[in-house]
Amino acid sequence: MSKTVLPLFFFLLSPLLYSQCPVGDVYLNSQVDVTDYITSFGTCEVIAGNLFIGGATDISAITSIKRIEGNFIIRNSEVVSISNFSNLEYIGGDFLVRNCNVMGVIEGLNKLQTVKGDFEITENHLTLRSILGFDALEFIGGNFAITAQHASLTTIDAFDNLSHVEKAFVISRNYLLEEIDGFNNLAQIGLQYDVSSFDGTLRIDNNRELKKISGFNAITGIIRDLLIEQNASLESIEGFLSLETIERLFEIGRCQNLSNIPLFDNLTEIGSGLEIWSTGLAEINGFNSIQII
Repeated sequence: MSKTVLPLFFFLLSPLLYSQCPVGDVYLNSQVDVTDYITSFGTCEVIAGNLFIGGATDISAITSIKRIEGNFIIRNSEVVSISNFSNLEYIGGDFLVRNCNVMGVIEGLNKLQTVKGDFEITENHLTLRSILGFDALEFIGGNFAITAQHASLTTIDAFDNLSHVEKAFVISRNYLLEEIDGFNNLAQIGLQYDVSSFDGTLRIDNNRELKKISGFNAITGIIRDLLIEQNASLESIEGFLSLETIERLFEIGRCQNLSNIPLFDNLTEIGSGLEIWSTGLAEINGFNSIQII
């Protein structure tokens, strides 16, 4: 008897367990949506589709999610924090935080290991001050972008274990950011050169108060361009100790206060040209291993 009843019990129980997670996409566009989600799916660990957070104001009770198979998008929202996603390990699509103008700090996602699509923090104009953590994040299958008119962002202290970005890497238009430091495990940007795409570009530009760039010491090759431009306050670039090849253009320009750059003595090949212009450099040393430009 027990051999018959026990499997039947688990067969009947499994739909109940599965029903603890929603089917398809989840939209949290109001606080009512959040309350309904918590009541019905508060212990859910896997979102089978996309998770959209819009007009909600308090999502702090959503704490169990470990996987999102689609996109994770927080846009036009008044949530103060997303640190309640501290158990999140995997995003199968894009991670986007856009136009969230009451969020002061993005932190707490320290178990997140993989984002298969783009990783974008963009257009959070007014209050975003700090981006912290992401200690376990190693792989981004799309673009990495922290960009577009962040008027208050001063600190990026995160991404210590990020090793692969399969498209472009961009830090741009963060007007109070003074230092970019780290990314010392980032070994790959882009997969292969494509003339029709910006994949493989590393671009740092239009950060008005940026004074120092350091790190990036694991990168051996840049698939497309290395562009450091229009950072008016930039004084020093350090790091890039392992860089050997740049498939296309290497440009440092319109950084009028720049007085120090690395020697780039391991750099052997630049595919389309080297341009260093409108800087404060009194002289340019190094580049002693260049064989092809």
